[in-house]
Amino acid sequence: MKKKINLISFNLSEKNINFNNKINKKKNFLIGDWCRENKEKFNDSKDLPSLNDLYQKKLVISKKEIKFIESKKKKMHNLFYKNLNFIHGKNHKKKYWEFLLDRWLVMYIIAVYNHWVVVEEINKKKNIKDFYSLNLDDSSFIPETTLHYRRSSQVHAGYWSHWTFTKILRFKLKHLKETKVYLIKKIDFKKSLLKFSKVFKNSVLNFSLKDRIFFQDFALSKKIILDIFLKKKFFNFSYNYKEIQLDNNENNNHIRDLFFQRFKKTGYAFDNFLIKHMYYCFPKVFLENYALLERESKKLNWPIKPKFILTTYGHYYNEIFKIYCAEKMSKNSKLFIFQHGDGGIYSNNDFLNIGWDKVLCHNFFTWGKSIKKKNKTFFLYKKKFY
Repeated sequence: MKKKINLISFNLSEKNINFNNKINKKKNFLIGDWCRENKEKFNDSKDLPSLNDLYQKKLVISKKEIKFIESKKKKMHNLFYKNLNFIHGKNHKKKYWEFLLDRWLVMYIIAVYNHWVVVEEINKKKNIKDFYSLNLDDSSFIPETTLHYRRSSQVHAGYWSHWTFTKILRFKLKHLKETKVYLIKKIDFKKSLLKFSKVFKNSVLNFSLKDRIFFQDFALSKKIILDIFLKKKFFNFSYNYKEIQLDNNENNNHIRDLFFQRFKKTGYAFDNFLIKHMYYCFPKVFLENYALLERESKKLNWPIKPKFILTTYGHYYNEIFKIYCAEKMSKNSKLFIFQHGDGGIYSNNDFLNIGWDKVLCHNFFTWGKSIKKKNKTFFLYKKKFY
């Protein structure tokens, strides 16, 4: 018979959580050791049993699981491009929407999958008699941008993680008993992560005598950039950075409701939860504020017909660059991405980092030598640049 437990999935050290009178060392289990971080407030919680072995076990994603996640990502993209074209009255190809959404989507699927399988492992070995759930407002988790989503969801000990565990348990367990735990003070998640929810644009001084080259978020030394300027006979300089004021008048539920009504239920529980939970995880910049982002992209003084677009990390979180890139690539501009950090390129196909970069671009420039498909050896380590 499976042992009955009361499950805790939030950080006990949070001063804003009133949980003093509910510590029970015999029945209460922590979903992971991170629930007792900074335990000076809860000295008696250090002896609470933890399901950390189950939690840690599922943090390592196998090759089989990567294929599973990739299949879900592909399925979502097939739905996205049709539904987003309908919602926004566009006729963009799937590649356009993939470029805008892919970074957010892969992070979202991985995060939900990790939480999903942790709950599955717990259900196999334990009987959740009671679950302590915080009174969190669903709508407060709706992110403005890709980076805003990442910062909201990346900390396992945070509110987003607990909120996601709560949603999964409610979805999977029909008779889940919950004990409400109230926050002392309501949290404004958007305000607390305000700097990550902003979208910026900049002006660019660009001219090309030869190949119409343009770059943005190009993280190389000034000496290397100057050498490229001289060799390729072009110049590129960014200035006048300004924040784009997101139009809050467009941030209503109508367009979000209309978008998600177009997703039909499938025969797979994980897929259905993925879409249901996505209602509060899909960035506004692709729904409520997409029209604004598109208008702002038309005002840029960036090159109209670049032949080559170069970047190091602009395709991650720079929303204005992403929409510019997606449009120009649909008109045959070539995107070159330059490696900005070490990763799995020499040992395995790191689908989230370097492997993901390679999927998006026409050529990926690596450090040193590489014979892998689609990679180009970059000259960074030639002696003249030391």
